[in-house]
Amino acid sequence: MSIYDDDDEGFGTPYPAARAKRRQASPLPRKNMTTREILEYCLDGYNEDMEPVRPRFRQTAIPDPELEFDGQDLYVKRNNVVQNSWPAMAGQPGYQNRASMSTSDLGPTPEGTYSVDPDELQKTLLWPERLQQFMNNPISSWRDITYPFYPTGKDSWLREPEKWGSHRVPLEPDQDTNTYGRHSMYIHGSDELGSNGCIDVGPNMEHLVPYIKSSRSPVKVRVRYKDEDFER
Repeated sequence: MSIYDDDDEGFGTPYPAARAKRRQASPLPRKNMTTREILEYCLDGYNEDMEPVRPRFRQTAIPDPELEFDGQDLYVKRNNVVQNSWPAMAGQPGYQNRASMSTSDLGPTPEGTYSVDPDELQKTLLWPERLQQFMNNPISSWRDITYPFYPTGKDSWLREPEKWGSHRVPLEPDQDTNTYGRHSMYIHGSDELGSNGCIDVGPNMEHLVPYIKSSRSPVKVRVRYKDEDFER
């Protein structure tokens, strides 16, 4: 018998070991297949547009964003790679420095690690949007309609869009972050940079919101001032 005798897959392979290896690697067309059957065999796994039915590469999830504030700018990072950044500020003029972190209502956000929950993102609504929400669900939307009549309380920020902007989200400190007893700190927007202890990104809050909404879990926020004094 010739060493080039056809094997049972229809191809002449010179050595038995090579024939066995070829069988293990991938099945080959049968010897008695018609031209149509061979074409269907080779095109198996492709659609009519010759695109693979299954993706060649595994789709990986986009990493959740993280935020970092250094006293001058707020950075959005994914896997420690900067995706975007905007000018930002914390504290009132004259108190925008590391030494004033413990000064309530005047100093900047204390250094440390925080988180912001996408589910706690708050938004001011224009009157047409408020009326539409009220018509859809009067009970849950009642406070959004009546807030102008309440000068104080948790919804009073809605009366001052120039100070808060259109969105805000509360900063939740980690257990090892020393806040010096301070609380009710947020990331928010405004007409002019500056705050009573929050991280203010001015008009760029609108650009930050989509990053926060895209996260599948609370977004980590690191506050690390690069200078002792960062007043603009």
